[in-house]
Amino acid sequence: MFPDLGSRATLAVVSERGIPRREDLKMKRSALALIIVAALALQGCTYLGQRLKDAGEMADIGITVSEKPEFAAYGCAFGLLSGGYGHINGNLLGLAGGHVGLVPLKQDVWGLGPVGQERSVFADGAPRHRCTGAICIVQETPEGMEKSSSCCHYLHLGFLGLAGNIHYKEILDFVLGFAGLDICNDDELVQASAPRAEPPTTAASKPPATLFTLPQ
Repeated sequence: MFPDLGSRATLAVVSERGIPRREDLKMKRSALALIIVAALALQGCTYLGQRLKDAGEMADIGITVSEKPEFAAYGCAFGLLSGGYGHINGNLLGLAGGHVGLVPLKQDVWGLGPVGQERSVFADGAPRHRCTGAICIVQETPEGMEKSSSCCHYLHLGFLGLAGNIHYKEILDFVLGFAGLDICNDDELVQASAPRAEPPTTAASKPPATLFTLPQ
């Protein structure tokens, strides 16, 4: 008589001889499925974190506050025209540079129609030096300066003011990010391989007293 291969006793004997049981195979398959799901979830969190960071960099908006009297009356029209002057060394209460809360701010701006310049530092980020206006678009920019893709507005009188900036390139970077493109080269993998510029030793380089920082 041949042994009944379907009986539990036979399965136990077969398992002892080195052939895995059905229960063992199910456990291994379940463990493999959990590993795959966890890996996909981790990748998804990183992807969503990058999109959230890009969304936070599309605009700066809030109330400017300074310890000393400062002045700013400056506006820009789609990066083609700009007018006014401004110097602020203080903080911005709101959204700025991907941070939310009380964000250290240093801003120097001026504009004369088709030509102008903007220098800015938010929180502990690297300083940015941009030229604005139609003349800037057609001319080659000096080393260390970039063409502005933003529309900035500042009104600061004494100790308080308002700021409202729109960054068109960051908006495009946010939209194209859903297709896997990173035109600003600021997603996590790019940042990990690129050296980070050292911030200047100014009041704006102090650690930000933010409520929270968008994911890096």
